[in-house]
Amino acid sequence: MSAFTRACTPVLALSLLLVATPANAAPAPESIASFQASDQLGGHELHRYDNGASTVAESAYPKPRSFNGVSTESRLIGASLGGRQALFQAVAANPDGTLTLGVGAPGAAELRSWTQRFAAAETPFDLTPDGHGVVTTETVGDTETVLRRYPAGRAGKEVVLARLPEVKRFPDRAEFQYSGNYDRTTHKHVNVSLGYGQDRLYARGEQGPLWARYGGTFGPITTPDGATADRILLSASGIAVVRTPTGFWRISAGRVEPLAAEHFGADRGERVFGENFHDNEHRSALSVRGDKIAYAVPPPSTPDFEALVVLDLRTGTHTRYVLPPNSMTFPFIPWVMGSAAWSWRDDSVYLMRHNRWLSPHQPRMLTVQSLNLADGKVRTLWPNDGGSVRGWQPVLLGADVHP
Repeated sequence: MSAFTRACTPVLALSLLLVATPANAAPAPESIASFQASDQLGGHELHRYDNGASTVAESAYPKPRSFNGVSTESRLIGASLGGRQALFQAVAANPDGTLTLGVGAPGAAELRSWTQRFAAAETPFDLTPDGHGVVTTETVGDTETVLRRYPAGRAGKEVVLARLPEVKRFPDRAEFQYSGNYDRTTHKHVNVSLGYGQDRLYARGEQGPLWARYGGTFGPITTPDGATADRILLSASGIAVVRTPTGFWRISAGRVEPLAAEHFGADRGERVFGENFHDNEHRSALSVRGDKIAYAVPPPSTPDFEALVVLDLRTGTHTRYVLPPNSMTFPFIPWVMGSAAWSWRDDSVYLMRHNRWLSPHQPRMLTVQSLNLADGKVRTLWPNDGGSVRGWQPVLLGADVHP
């Protein structure tokens, strides 16, 4: 067995859900989480695309929801992997100082709720990928942030997930998994974008990506040659690929193995890892097995469409896929290949494409498509009329796909 095969073998145990479905039952749809702003002023929305073709959405703006049969003003604050379960917080604190939380499928009419006591400076902001834990953040002085996990669905004791030796002045954008809250005491947005690897956590620090063992302290990702990572891609299975000043490495189940630097190009992987060009952000995606990277490239000439390229890390082959137009007309044609996410179930890539940036006062017009690598065919999945729909700063989260 090659080193590459060994690295790809330990796919996250979540994939076992695929074979746990009874033989006579249709498998649940594969779900992909998307982050969107609510409008030009801020706020955020979770959009969950089931097999890319149907969607449910929840907004972080407060609105009444049913908590154990009681209408409660609440806001969305986090979600499990692929947006299967969503976490909500009642806007008002209880007289005894506890917070009321609710959990359920996005768009559900009824949520299961419970109360939990947190420290005064502690803010819940996410669900763990399995949906069984509530993640909180608490700043300690000016130098440390403590991340804790509480049980979801019932009151319980906390466990320290990790310690981050810095205090973020501004909230992280949703990078790995959908998350984010609005702190009731400071009136500020709160988010620490956590990535869940196969044996450790990942986060973004001020100087680059960080990692930590569960219960430990975050620090720079250091490779066996002593170099420090400055870029990272994380797959939905927990495999990571990182770049350092001296090379490229894959991290899988505790193993850190080198990748051929020549596969990433003369720009040291800037484009492969996701590069902003033509005033638009582009997010790359690492496949579930950690063997391919999907990334956007500029068109050969304007006003052609941006293309998708897939780098095969086993062979170094870069395969270009042409992306066709949809039914939209100027200026809402989906020129931009903005973000991508890989399927667990076959060798295909979900794509979110949208029109070029027009102004901060106008939303994008987005479409979700699927590219099958075997035949190169592109299908428009959402909306089902083959056009585009409005969305503010929309992105698919490449590490947030549930099988």
